[in-house]
Amino acid sequence: MPGQPQLVCPQPPLFPLGLDAFNLEVLQPAGQPSGLIIDPGVPWSVRMTFRIGGILAPFINGLIAAGIVTYTVTYYHEGFGGLPEGVLATKPPVPSAAGVATAACPGGPAFEYAGAATTAPVAIALPAGTYKLTAVVTFAGPGLPVSPPFTAFVEGPVIQIS
Repeated sequence: MPGQPQLVCPQPPLFPLGLDAFNLEVLQPAGQPSGLIIDPGVPWSVRMTFRIGGILAPFINGLIAAGIVTYTVTYYHEGFGGLPEGVLATKPPVPSAAGVATAACPGGPAFEYAGAATTAPVAIALPAGTYKLTAVVTFAGPGLPVSPPFTAFVEGPVIQIS
């Protein structure tokens, strides 16, 4: 799903930065792709991928690598049929976690953040039932006077806890 500002190809000069989030995955046991039916007795985790692109992407990636800008990935669950909703897991800020350069968009550099940089273990026990997962990436500027005004979202799979 698009971020704000949205990453488009090619990135227009008036919008020198864009974000995109995709590939929200459930891993069970932790680290292995899941069939989306979760055994509540087995540890599981979630991960997603996001990308920063455009002519300002190397600059933002450098700020992240230097720890001046950090990001947090928050995963949410939304229960169907009266089941609870809320925060499922959080990947706290990862200092100095620079993205990997990728050829995501013609006409501009891009950096991708995935794997260990976005994986979070699920520590809450959800009641049996069906849930939709989503993830939001937010950015903070502990080394800046204000936080960067951008974010990225991804809607993920529907899972069954049973």
